Amino acid sequence: MQPKLLRSGYLFDSYAKLVHNEKSDIDIAIVIEKGKNAEAAKKAARKAEARYGKAIELHFFEKKDLKGKDSLISEIKRNNAEFFDKIN
Repeated sequence: MQPKLLRSGYLFDSYAKLVHNEKSDIDIAIVIEKGKNAEAAKKAARKAEARYGKAIELHFFEKKDLKGKDSLISEIKRNNAEFFDKIN
């Protein structure tokens, strides 16, 4: 069994709020296990960008980071759509 690399992912900002336009990028917050490499998620995002013609902005966090008071973390908590949880 492979170790879990990605814990969860959240769509946020304009696409999550349904206020996006043709110039909007797609913002995704990715929660990764401490010390894990996020290359697989980056590779998948680049493939999706090529396929759909949209820029995808990945924001990586560890689970502990979500407890912080950072303005980006607050935005993700307020306006998000969780799209996966605890996958490999």
